Amino acid sequence: MSNENARARIYWLQLEVDAMENPPSLNDNDLMRFEGVYGPRRVKLRDGILYYSREGLDQPERMLMPLTSAVFVLGGSTDWRFRFEFDRDGDVIAIEGISVFGPVDRHERME
Repeated sequence: MSNENARARIYWLQLEVDAMENPPSLNDNDLMRFEGVYGPRRVKLRDGILYYSREGLDQPERMLMPLTSAVFVLGGSTDWRFRFEFDRDGDVIAIEGISVFGPVDRHERME
């Protein structure tokens, strides 16, 4: 791993460490705003936890754990996160899948 990649990984993981030390305060009403269909991505709220699935993948739902009020880590993954985009009224309008090393995959909210 190059020094540049190592620095990117450290910065990436620091947000998770910060969230463990000072977790964002999101109640069920806050979390309900994220629930929806974003292209092939699905986000559901159950028992106070957000779950993620992607149409076309043969994988079980995975938890989304908040790192900030808009960024969530995909349970079981150290390489992927999701950032939700809001409009001026605070409504969630899109989701971006973000990799530690680059690609961003954005889908607008359909439902």
